[in-house]
Amino acid sequence: MTGAELLTNINNRLEDANNTAFTEAQKLSALNDAQKTLTGLIRNYYLSDLKVKADAKTVSSGACTFTVIGATPIRNGIYKVYDITNSRDAKFFEEENFPTGTKYSYGTAYCVSENSVLVNPSSCVSADIYYIKEPTAIANGSTECDLNSSLEIILLDLAESSLYYQDNRQSRGDKAYQRAVTVIQTLNERLDG
Repeated sequence: MTGAELLTNINNRLEDANNTAFTEAQKLSALNDAQKTLTGLIRNYYLSDLKVKADAKTVSSGACTFTVIGATPIRNGIYKVYDITNSRDAKFFEEENFPTGTKYSYGTAYCVSENSVLVNPSSCVSADIYYIKEPTAIANGSTECDLNSSLEIILLDLAESSLYYQDNRQSRGDKAYQRAVTVIQTLNERLDG
């Protein structure tokens, strides 16, 4: 859906086509907040439309900063690193288990640390970084929402709940929020299967 279509949908859900209860700016803010919430809760598998490859990025002294990558991945969502120098995929480690030193004897290792990707061995000087980008802000226009269309209903439920909470209509807000959370949990549990 486009931003304009999402606004039309939220207007219909709120029975507020004339923007009397909420301004358009409030609705867009709720949609953008809902988009951030959704990308924070749903598994990476469902965010395929936000997956990006940063080609041949420079690794200096075993690190590649988000500045070099050209973006800040959401949730530090680096999901793959390919070591171009040594022609191999890197193995992911949690930061506390990341092999220290300049050499890793079993291939290439990586972890995400604050605002950079750490890579071992230090002989790696170039890597492809695969990450999940932040979605484009929703605006009232013809630009399509970055999220997969199957997630747009959840997005609308989250935005609807936020607006009802702002209007002190807890019961209606709770219903919309519960719909969204139920679908998110169901989708995430499918991957546990």
